[in-house]
Amino acid sequence: MSFDVYLARFQRGEEVAAVNPGLIRGLLNAHLPEGRKSGPDDYYCDYEILFEDGGVLEFNNTGLDPAKDLEGCSFRVRGLSPGASRFMYQVACMGDMVIFNAQGRDDPDGINPLAIAVSASQRAHVPPGVARFPVHCRSADEFHVLLLPSYSGWTDYRARIVSGRRD
Repeated sequence: MSFDVYLARFQRGEEVAAVNPGLIRGLLNAHLPEGRKSGPDDYYCDYEILFEDGGVLEFNNTGLDPAKDLEGCSFRVRGLSPGASRFMYQVACMGDMVIFNAQGRDDPDGINPLAIAVSASQRAHVPPGVARFPVHCRSADEFHVLLLPSYSGWTDYRARIVSGRRD
C-alpha cells in the first residue's frame, strides 16, 4: 500500500514523449548516499531517497541509461515533506513532465488534482482521455500544498486498515 505519484511527458495531446535521462540522473545522484549512485546499466530501478526534513521517497524509473530515453518514472511517497515535494517537482520540471497524483481527482475545481502541470504549455498536451482538468502549478511549495489533502486522506486510510478499524 503506497501513496503514488507518476510523471510523464506528452506531445501533441496524444502520445507519451521521451525524456533525456541524464537530466534526472544528476538530480538523483545529488540526493543518494555514496555507493548508491545510479549507473548506466540501471533499468527498472528503485532508489530510496531520504530528506533532511523527514521526507522519504522511493524513486522508480524505467532506465537512466544516458544512451536511451527515459520512458517514465514514479515515486512511492513514504513520508511527504517540503523537501520530498521539491525533489518531485524538480524532476518534473527537468523532464518537462506532468505530475499525476494517483489519489487525486480529475475535477474542474482544482482541489486535490489528478494531473499537475509544471508549465502552462503542458496542459495543452495532456490527452483528454488521460486528464481533462490539469492544474498549472508554479512552484514546489504550491505542489506540496496540492498534495497535502490526498496524502492526509491516504495516511488516515492506511492507519485505519493497519489497525483493523472499519469506521
